[in-house]
Amino acid sequence: MTKPWCVCGDFNSILSSVERYGCAPVHPRDMEDFIDCVNSTGLVDLQFTGSYFTWTNNSEASEASFLLQGVSDHTPIVLSWFDMPKSLYPFRFCNAWALHNSFHEVVNNAWEQTIGGNPILVLNVKLKRLKGVLKDWLKTNFSDIHARTEGARDILFSIQTELQS
Repeated sequence: MTKPWCVCGDFNSILSSVERYGCAPVHPRDMEDFIDCVNSTGLVDLQFTGSYFTWTNNSEASEASFLLQGVSDHTPIVLSWFDMPKSLYPFRFCNAWALHNSFHEVVNNAWEQTIGGNPILVLNVKLKRLKGVLKDWLKTNFSDIHARTEGARDILFSIQTELQS
């Protein structure tokens, strides 16, 4: 994704036991899947002003302001985003890879490995694993693509020259 995005909602889970007040205590293992999901997907808690009970991890990239409750039983939220440094090397998929004779086998082998946990965590782990596998596969099958292209051009030029003589 190239533009900022936000995940909002009542997740029916918490990241820390201090986020719950006036209820039965929460056991740490009850928070594990949610914590793993937030961490592995790169989500961050927003800094906030207003109501105490919301998420924060001291991130300076964004902020949520919880306004006073009006006639509704919901509290309005104003979200603000600030400039964040961009990743230097985003992973980009090239459609030509799918034409390679070993591509589907590599993807299937990476994807078939069993992962436990909630579905979003499973998806995230599989995608991260596939990214690593594809990067290794690219080094083997598409390394030094510029030199290969130049070599192919040289061969083509030689053949064309030979055909013209």
